[in-house]
Amino acid sequence: MYNRQFLLLQISDPDIVTSGLLNSLSNAEVKLVQVSINSVESTHYTSQVQNILGRIGDVPTEIISVETDKYADPATTSFDLGVDILLDGGSILDKIISCAIKYDEGSIHNSIDIVSHDNPLFHKANPTLLYGQARLVVKINTRNIYFLVENISGTEDNFKIFGRSVSAIDDQPYSNNVEVSLDAFQAAKSVAEDMLTENSLVWETVEWNLPKGFEFDGSPIEGIQKIAGIVGAIVRSTDDGSVLVRNAIPTRPVDLPNASSDVNYDRVDDIISAPFKMGLGTGENEVEVEGKGDSSNLPMIEVEDREDQGLGLDIYIRVYWIDTKPTILDDLVTDGSLGDLGENSETIEDEIVTIENGEGTTRYPVYSLTSTTKIGSMSPGSVSSEKYSTTLTGDDGAFAVIYATYATKYQRYKAYSHDVVALLMAAFFDEGSGISVKVVMGEGGNPAKGISDGDLTSIEAAKQRGITYLDINRYNYKDIDLTVPYNIYAIDGNVAYVNNAEIACTGNFAITKVQIQIAGPQIVNIIGVRQWQVS
Repeated sequence: MYNRQFLLLQISDPDIVTSGLLNSLSNAEVKLVQVSINSVESTHYTSQVQNILGRIGDVPTEIISVETDKYADPATTSFDLGVDILLDGGSILDKIISCAIKYDEGSIHNSIDIVSHDNPLFHKANPTLLYGQARLVVKINTRNIYFLVENISGTEDNFKIFGRSVSAIDDQPYSNNVEVSLDAFQAAKSVAEDMLTENSLVWETVEWNLPKGFEFDGSPIEGIQKIAGIVGAIVRSTDDGSVLVRNAIPTRPVDLPNASSDVNYDRVDDIISAPFKMGLGTGENEVEVEGKGDSSNLPMIEVEDREDQGLGLDIYIRVYWIDTKPTILDDLVTDGSLGDLGENSETIEDEIVTIENGEGTTRYPVYSLTSTTKIGSMSPGSVSSEKYSTTLTGDDGAFAVIYATYATKYQRYKAYSHDVVALLMAAFFDEGSGISVKVVMGEGGNPAKGISDGDLTSIEAAKQRGITYLDINRYNYKDIDLTVPYNIYAIDGNVAYVNNAEIACTGNFAITKVQIQIAGPQIVNIIGVRQWQVS
């Protein structure tokens, strides 16, 4: 009777499966059964594997992992993919034992580990040489991935080279600290761009303004991570070291089942191994998010065109608030008196608005959108607007010209008892007016603890923070670690379609981490994917 934690069967010929072997397996007390078949005729040996697994049904397995030797398939070898690894411009591919490149959305920087027994390479890869510069380049066809050399461990004849992506140049220990102290509202994306000293910024999340008083002192990467976290976004590195700010879950769990996949994996043709596990969500389906209102958008002010206006005569003024209406603390004019006539409404009929790339701008802030009618044959799709916004939103990428009818609101003032040729009107308002958003999924009823962050200054930013929280925490999920042939589109944040009905893992999954493993002619991806149980 076997009593081992791991039992590995190397079967060079799947037809050599004796009843004695199967009986031994049936009595084995193992935690993991891994069957590795060294053959290139996948359609033949898959049935043999299923026969083996079917005969060991009494084995108390926690995970069943089926491996097939895809390394023998010429389409997945490093030779056919033009793989090369350069150090300081020279190839070291023939001097290494293996190379592992890791992408993980839980880390900012990607990393590389190279194992070698080559004595001269040990000295050439000295981390103190060309400190803080891109020294390693991994080339896979037209793809180039850049890394620093940061550490060597082991002996001269058996060692490992470690490095992070070039994005680390904007992080400790390479970068000096940057200090930020805002004396006015400023776009979060702009503040993040200004922090970087070596790399470029790629912004793929909601845009909003950081408030007056926002402060930071630290490395550029730490600063960008702080900004991204305000809306629940994450920071990642790209192949060339650019700093990517993206939503934590680019394709939301509710959208994942019907999303277009970036890569496709089939159990028979692609998947070498597929251990999986299940996880539980909290079930929370609503959350209230509070922030500080952004009053950086100054109001639109118009003087009413009246025939009885002039020197010494009453002047009527309209103030239109954009995006949000703040609390007005005080107002004045430089001569005479100013009267607040209260809030008024007006309907703007058939204003011509141009929709470009799904967005158009109205003359006045929209309080409520009444109707839209296309002009010509191009349709804008479904058109909507946020309250007090001057932006009309149609379908993504839409181009059209439309008539828009909407209601707008304004505060009306009267300047009187003056006798001068020029007047200045000033309004003082609370730029800290709060915002509150409740994000509810389904019917709600299971609220999460509220979120309060003074750096959230817009409805859209607060909404994104709440959506991200619920998407991450609400659902039960299934994680799989797939060993599959290399694919350039296997990148964290992308979508993978997996067809493995044998372990009830079929459908779209979000890619959360990726390894590229290179060893001689072998090149594979080991990817972590997640699927949420949304129904």
